[in-house]
Amino acid sequence: MLADGGEVMTDLALLRDQAEVFGPVASTPTAWRLLAGIDSAALARLRSAEPPPGMSPGCKPPRPRQ
Repeated sequence: MLADGGEVMTDLALLRDQAEVFGPVASTPTAWRLLAGIDSAALARLRSAEPPPGMSPGCKPPRPRQ
């Protein structure tokens, strides 16, 4: 959700409404449980994460060629 530009939990509903594009999306309660379980060390790593070289923030990796 965050990588796709989401800022609030209700943005999950947008992803859920487009299942054919995004596939299965966690329910809002599941996402809250995930966030509640993040410790301060993991949160610090998430906040300092940077995209791989050549990728801008929010950009999705290219799909594998078939």
